[in-house]
Amino acid sequence: AAALDLPFFVSLAHELEEPFAHLRRDDLSAEEIEKDLLAIPLALEAFLQRLTQVRELTGNLKRYEKASEQTPELAQALENICQQVTQRQGKLARLSLNLEAPSVLPKRLKPVIREISQQLVRNAIVHGIEEAEIRLANGKEASGEVMVSLAREDDEWVLRCRDDGHGIDPEKIREKLRQKGLLPEDEIAAMTAMQLVQTIFLPGVSTAEYSDQDAGRGVGLDLVRHEVSKYGGQMRLLSRPGAFTEFIIRFET
Repeated sequence: AAALDLPFFVSLAHELEEPFAHLRRDDLSAEEIEKDLLAIPLALEAFLQRLTQVRELTGNLKRYEKASEQTPELAQALENICQQVTQRQGKLARLSLNLEAPSVLPKRLKPVIREISQQLVRNAIVHGIEEAEIRLANGKEASGEVMVSLAREDDEWVLRCRDDGHGIDPEKIREKLRQKGLLPEDEIAAMTAMQLVQTIFLPGVSTAEYSDQDAGRGVGLDLVRHEVSKYGGQMRLLSRPGAFTEFIIRFET
């Protein structure tokens, strides 16, 4: 919805995530669980009604698919999402693209590459790139950089997304896991730094300080992991505190 510039549906989806995010806690009482469960069908019904209205307006699914094919190409879509998120987050960030002939991507990979690259750019700006004042205080340029590349390497298509932000802090993740009650305390305490970093792909895990339409629900990277697995890809995560975070995703052709 965000990529297609449909803020109304972005807002609806964000509201729909609220009861699910709350239900992930393991410290809820039976009354709280019942209240959340009762709220879900009503919110879902309202959401589905809006979708039905859109289907009626567009006439039929073929017309919708035709409109989708006319949306901007990958580079323009990434530029759009970068501009939108930086404005909403009040940050300075530029996008560096090196996309090797995305037009010749296999048809089956085009939608997943588009979806996860947009998720990763959003994630880099929200979670990676620091505010300008913090970057300047740490000897960096005020504007952060998000680098996205797509290239054919032997029998694979390789997507990389790297930001020059503050990297991933395992102890910050440990604290977030405790605050949200997503895992038992003894399990959280025993986790190594590598194990903590890997939890960012779990549903509900987010290091955002607050929730908005760009972050805070622990949905984005969970979606990326799901899509990569669905299409038979492999993902690698590299990060150095204070320096960078990089996602490397490989798909066989």
